[in-house]
Amino acid sequence: MSPIRLVLREIRHRKVNFLLSVLGAAVAVAVATQRKTYALILESGASSLVAVAQRAYPWLPVWFLMFDRFRSDQWIAKVRAPLLMLHGEEDSVVPIDLGRDLFKLANDPKNFAPFLKAGHNDLWQNGAGRAAIEFLQAVQKPPI
Repeated sequence: MSPIRLVLREIRHRKVNFLLSVLGAAVAVAVATQRKTYALILESGASSLVAVAQRAYPWLPVWFLMFDRFRSDQWIAKVRAPLLMLHGEEDSVVPIDLGRDLFKLANDPKNFAPFLKAGHNDLWQNGAGRAAIEFLQAVQKPPI
């Protein structure tokens, strides 16, 4: 069973909030297209895992080798939940431009939070937790 189907089966009767990174971000986007989602927070999300792999291995035909492509760029426009994307400016695993590419395709309301001195694994030490809490508090409040 695919990772997306496993998650869907597990959460089928629950109110859903997501906070996931990289592969988890791709799965979260896919699941959020199929389930009512209260809020979506993506950490180091990318337009697609093929794009991430191609950056890491430019000499390999990764588009041909990857079975699970996790094309968040094809799914994100179907997400209706408020979106917060957290990304480190110094991320060497998922370059920030791949996160910005995904963000451009997302619906409003959305917010992109770049962290100047953060890489791939240290967003939370650089203020991502505060950004996530503020985002969740804001989406709880009814519009004025």
